[in-house]
Amino acid sequence: MECPFCGQVLHTSEKPKPKWYFSTTIVVIALLSVGPLALPLVWFNPRYKRITKIVVSVIVVALTIWSYFIMKDLYLRFNEKAKELGII
Repeated sequence: MECPFCGQVLHTSEKPKPKWYFSTTIVVIALLSVGPLALPLVWFNPRYKRITKIVVSVIVVALTIWSYFIMKDLYLRFNEKAKELGII
């Protein structure tokens, strides 16, 4: 709606566009790329409900811890095999 005297916009019914980095695609790519370092994108996203933020955080942290133990096991097995072969 415009002011009939000066033509200035008084009221707009359009919602402001969310920031590009809050799109779901960007959030998913960030979580897959850098894991828990992307959690602030989830927590500051105005479109996600609190329960969604909590569930995503728990899943990301659990996957990160699981990945740590898998990598640790692989590292130990690699060192063991390398010692058997006389590489180390």
